[in-house]
Amino acid sequence: MDILITYSTVYGASAYYAGLLASELGTEAHDLDDAAVADADILVHFAGLYAGSINGLRKAVSRLPEDRVLILCTVGLADPGKESTAEEIRRIAGRVLKGRRCTIFSLRGDMDYSRLTPKHRAMMWALVRMLKARRERSEEDEALIATYGGKLDFKDPSAIIPVIEHIRSITH
Repeated sequence: MDILITYSTVYGASAYYAGLLASELGTEAHDLDDAAVADADILVHFAGLYAGSINGLRKAVSRLPEDRVLILCTVGLADPGKESTAEEIRRIAGRVLKGRRCTIFSLRGDMDYSRLTPKHRAMMWALVRMLKARRERSEEDEALIATYGGKLDFKDPSAIIPVIEHIRSITH
């Protein structure tokens, strides 16, 4: 089976994970814009989560024939171990997938405020301001507030292990 690993990234975390998976599987990772998606039997797409959307998912779905396997690996700051985060990711993906079968894995990324676009910087300013106004805040909320203007790095190389195991289970 031909496995294609792609990524859509703005700041690099999705490319980081795609590269790790590619290395583990003895292949290469490709920017989605440069990949021959239609030729893949299995597409593993790593995509950043940005303000209620999944980077590149619409393009990946439109280019991959319906009878092929799609594995989506989202990369974001929110803790995917929380059911509310996982549900939100499924909801966002579902709007694009429209019933198409897809296995979803969610990984945590990073953020360096010095590299943010003005639009993303403004969005983070608004988010932190909103979080500060809350009476009750989660540990995640507190971490975003405490690191505002600096760096956050939640990347975990071991997070791709379930993805590797899933791929091996469908190819062997």
